[in-house]
Formats: sequence, structure tokens, C-alpha cells
Amino acid sequence: MSKKKSKIEGVYDALILGIHDYVKKNGFRKIVLGLSGGIDSAVVSTLCAETGIPTIVVGMPINSSPENTKFRSGPSPTTFAWLPAHRVRNLS
Repeated sequence: MSKKKSKIEGVYDALILGIHDYVKKNGFRKIVLGLSGGIDSAVVSTLCAETGIPTIVVGMPINSSPENTKFRSGPSPTTFAWLPAHRVRNLS
């Protein structure tokens, strides 16, 4: 007997399938993401990694003003470290 999926699990699976189908139907071989490190970046990178399609992650700085005392060149090295290493490559 299989466990019935929750609505959230169904939406999660549908998003992964949609991304996978879009990439394949358009003839792309990999996914390239520019991510800031926010929660939306975490969601999108997770969904793309779950497709099983090679995914390249490029860390993009969101604090671009040198006057900002919290200026940094991009996400910390640990921002994407939890993603499966065989599926995602961080180029930042």
C-alpha cells in the first residue's frame, strides 16, 4: 500500500516534472542558475537539482554598493553546499 501524497508533495513533484520537461523539450542539456542566496534561490536550486539534469549555479551578489557596510561579493561558500555535489556546481 502506497502512502497518499499531500498537496504540497504533489505541487513539488509537478514543479520538478515541469522544469524537467521544459529543459528536455527545448533541447537544453543543462540548467544554469544565477542565484543571490535568498529563499527563492534555495527553492529554485533545489527544484532544478531534483530534476537530475546537470545544474550549474552561479552566485550573484545582491549588495552591489561599495558604500554598504555589509557588502560582499556573493553568497557565502556554504550557501549551496547542501545541494548534491554530483548535480550542482557552484562557480562563484
